[in-house]
Amino acid sequence: MIRYPDNINTTLLWLSGSVWGRNYDDLWFFIPGIVVFPFIFLFARKIDILSLGDESAVSLGEKVSLIRNVYLMMAAICVGSVVSVTGTIGFIGLIAPHIARLLVGPKAIKLLPLSALIGSIFLLVADAIGK
Repeated sequence: MIRYPDNINTTLLWLSGSVWGRNYDDLWFFIPGIVVFPFIFLFARKIDILSLGDESAVSLGEKVSLIRNVYLMMAAICVGSVVSVTGTIGFIGLIAPHIARLLVGPKAIKLLPLSALIGSIFLLVADAIGK
């Protein structure tokens, strides 16, 4: 902070997260997340099977560790592409899935798209209020 005081505001803005000052040039960073995002929905039934527990998932013929690793990789790619542009806007990820679960229940095929929709609406509303 003492060595580079000009970069402090930029660093603090990125650490708290913001969509302020972003333009269409930043959309290139979203490409990995956009490519991976549909695959999360294609295999949403696997999440429901994993929610039954490891023993039940194995008895249903699922490779639990493989599914977890693949979903972890897909989630890391999606989250990494968003965080690289906006920073850590953590409150949305903490609130949106819980609101969506209250509305549609625990089925992943309905929960995932509604969480994304609620999160994006919540971000736009919070950004408009902040401005």
